[in-house]
Amino acid sequence: MKFGVFLPNGSNGYIPSKASPVYEPTFEHNVAISQTAERYGLDFVLSMMKFRGFGGETGYWDSCLESFTLMAGIAAQTKSIGLSPSISILSQHPAVVARMVATIDDISGGRCGLNIVTGWNRPEYTQMGMWPGDEHYQKRYEYAAEYVHVLKELWTSGRSTYDGAYFQLDDCSVSPYPGRELPLVCAGQSPTGRQFVAEHADHQFVLTSETNLVTSVKCSPTSCTQT
Repeated sequence: MKFGVFLPNGSNGYIPSKASPVYEPTFEHNVAISQTAERYGLDFVLSMMKFRGFGGETGYWDSCLESFTLMAGIAAQTKSIGLSPSISILSQHPAVVARMVATIDDISGGRCGLNIVTGWNRPEYTQMGMWPGDEHYQKRYEYAAEYVHVLKELWTSGRSTYDGAYFQLDDCSVSPYPGRELPLVCAGQSPTGRQFVAEHADHQFVLTSETNLVTSVKCSPTSCTQT
């Protein structure tokens, strides 16, 4: 079992209410939380990514610090805690992300993982002209499977030649590279999402009822076990 912190890198953290303090995210605040989590022996910090917030009276998540650059900065100011940036996979090519994660892994001395977000929130991507159409809802885990395949090839060998339905790479290279598969997490809740995690990732975040804690799941290639 691992314990960690979802960093408040979006405005107002994780409380969508005007009854609590309304604040903008800052690097200083997120570093302080990460260092405190490390001091108390927690296992990881994870930063989300939101390209468009929900507005309203509090402007919930209307501001969001970019996940990879934030975690690179935190990597340089921590010593032992695990670091997981989030990739909204519609927004960046896997070869670019493989290089960014490899860089953070180097800065941190081997502490970087990655949170896979399949890109379900249409308004985030339509504003940038990056929404592939509503058929993406049905095919998002097929897209994610190819995405992760490319990531893993580049992390383990530094090269990838791949001809898939969504990605085509011709002797693509990433160097320096970690030389190993880095830990992946995904919060997929549907049966298809859970199967994706079992086959391609290492951990799953599970949202339970309000009477239970948010838990994590350790996954093998065939199944996921709640912890």
